[in-house]
Amino acid sequence: MAAIKGLVIAGLCIPGQDALLTRALQLLEGELARQIDVNGGHAGRSPARQLALLCDLVDMRAALSAGRQYTPPALDDAIAKTAGMMRFFRHGDGGLANFNGGGASGPVAIDRVLDMANARGRMPRQPIQHGFERLVAGKLLVIADTGIPAAPGFDSGAHAGTLSFEASFGKERLIVNCGGAGLEGAWISRDLAQGLRTTAAHSTLVLNDSNSTALLPDGTLGKGVTEVELNRQELDNGSRLDLSHDGYVRRLGYVHRRLLLVSGDGREVRGEDMLTPAERRKKPGKQPVQLRFHLAPGVEPTLTADSQGALLRIDLGALWQFRTGAGVLSVEDSLWVDGDGRPHPGKQLVVTGEALPGGSSIGWLFKRMG
Repeated sequence: MAAIKGLVIAGLCIPGQDALLTRALQLLEGELARQIDVNGGHAGRSPARQLALLCDLVDMRAALSAGRQYTPPALDDAIAKTAGMMRFFRHGDGGLANFNGGGASGPVAIDRVLDMANARGRMPRQPIQHGFERLVAGKLLVIADTGIPAAPGFDSGAHAGTLSFEASFGKERLIVNCGGAGLEGAWISRDLAQGLRTTAAHSTLVLNDSNSTALLPDGTLGKGVTEVELNRQELDNGSRLDLSHDGYVRRLGYVHRRLLLVSGDGREVRGEDMLTPAERRKKPGKQPVQLRFHLAPGVEPTLTADSQGALLRIDLGALWQFRTGAGVLSVEDSLWVDGDGRPHPGKQLVVTGEALPGGSSIGWLFKRMG
């Protein structure tokens, strides 16, 4: 989209280039249809790329207006839908969630481009085609990746983070993904960027220390997740997601199923991660499992004596409790990348267990105390 923006501006600024402008606007219409889905989401499935896309669209409209040129209705419509999806990815602190390559851009830049967009497009409640879900109760917010990975042509720098989620309470971030692979540069080395794309860099389950979707050396995606099943229910006691993906079926013979429940009072995130033998497949063998929850910077975990729980204190003083019903809980180092590409040290909770041929599950709970 940035290239088309360049053509539009060139057609406006260079005398005698009306034909170039006409051609650029024709290309724009085709790219809007190719890159933006019905929910307003960019095909790369990255909040950071969503922000960059909205900036390009707003710049083109501003240039056309300054040049006293007609603004295509398709451009206005794309800005409205893209802005709505941009709001979907914001946490309570106003910054972006970390999915598929970008860092957690701060609220100032986002507010600026949304103001320039001047769009009244509503945030989609359930953007099924884009493959994300947003659960809200009181001040508690959960954003989950519930879609198949980006398609070829849009998967450069994409992550293997299917079924991962982030959670925040008001302006306090609690559970995050590492993010930042697309910000390789001064602070992010090439090797680190590759590591940030792995399933282990996300708050989800990792089977046999492998990725749910293969990461290729050229930065694109290989074989892995081809199907994600989703069922969302609004219950008396909260909102529930029932999810599964097939990323481990071909190689390891297991389906990963994840249940997520946000309590109606906004004080609990409850879940269960299950591994079930895939149908019509050879019976799978035992495999090591790690369930990872990356904690936001400033969240300090303290393990309980039974290695089944932890107390999580946030800088501002809030206290959360984590409990797991299976496996062994430990604390490991982690990091989180901001919108400028700077990595910040953090911690992660890791529940270690085993996938069994007959199936296995790990239940868990985050609960706000006081």
